[in-house]
Amino acid sequence: MSQSRIFFRQYLYTCDQLIFISEFNAVQDSNYSTLKMPRYPVYCSGKNCKQLAIYKIAAKWSDGVTSELKTYSFTCANCLTNLLADACIRQMNCVLANAETLEKPIIFPLPSNN
Repeated sequence: MSQSRIFFRQYLYTCDQLIFISEFNAVQDSNYSTLKMPRYPVYCSGKNCKQLAIYKIAAKWSDGVTSELKTYSFTCANCLTNLLADACIRQMNCVLANAETLEKPIIFPLPSNN
């Protein structure tokens, strides 16, 4: 069994700050295979923008049992400020059911978008 070590450093960009969340080493087992989705271009969600997206704006949502990312938009660098502001407004106006939580939107860098 062949293994390689991978180093990760994660940062989150929120509506109002940059947060360093973790730094860890992971072991990747080369005998473990996964099915890969076909790659396709992801475009910016900005109005009339035709650029490729380089960021995903999302917020962690939970119903108390499960959690997932609620995606607000995909964005290029030029539309980032407007789409992040829009996501923050939408998050603040979201009505939650009992036990639901919705954190502030954060910016995730997308992997190479070709």
